[in-house]
Amino acid sequence: MYKETYYGILRTEEDVLVLCEASMQGITPLLTETPPLGEMLSIRPGSIFVWEEARIGRKKLHDGISWRIIKHFQHSFLYRDRGGCGLLKQLYTLNTSNGQRIHVQCYFRDSDVYTMQLQQPTTDPLFRDIRVQMEIYTKRKTGSHHPIQAGHIEDVCRKSLCLAQRENSGIAVRTATSYPFTPSDPRKEVPREHTVRHSPSGSTGRMSPRVQKLRVNRTVEETKLLYKLDRAFLK
Repeated sequence: MYKETYYGILRTEEDVLVLCEASMQGITPLLTETPPLGEMLSIRPGSIFVWEEARIGRKKLHDGISWRIIKHFQHSFLYRDRGGCGLLKQLYTLNTSNGQRIHVQCYFRDSDVYTMQLQQPTTDPLFRDIRVQMEIYTKRKTGSHHPIQAGHIEDVCRKSLCLAQRENSGIAVRTATSYPFTPSDPRKEVPREHTVRHSPSGSTGRMSPRVQKLRVNRTVEETKLLYKLDRAFLK
């Protein structure tokens, strides 16, 4: 029916391919139909669904959640929940050499990216005997073979960390992959724009409160350098 294919997280190209192969072999349940009209897909952080487009006639599944797209990769999309719950959705499309169009839709939270609580297909003992037929999941272009997902899936994980930083999650983390991440230190934030006054004695004036409108991250070193340039200009 519409039971989730797998509960875990996809971090690499191999994770996606192993899960797709397992679904094609019947080791994990392949989605064969979508929920009827008026009924929503039951999801949770870690839910992953795999299906063939020709079989159910859909390119994506409807889950009743309002999403905004935050990144479009070559073969995948990354969405964030508009409700502010921290839920992310990834949608991958694989065009196989035998004409199949396979879709993978998964859900996770920001915190799932840099913790090891969710299982990866490539480290799951259930799939230890799976051998991915790379010739199926490879497309031909200008006379050469190119892996369908090469380099894009892991970049999505890295991008989600950057988004967490931009949205001021306030959580210092380190990824489970090879990408370190630490949010900026708010104690080092100083005003970017300031005004220098000229007193009769030629001394440097203080920052005007009227121009403290735009405040962005700037390092202490940059501020010191600007102060030296101001002093040199006034000499």
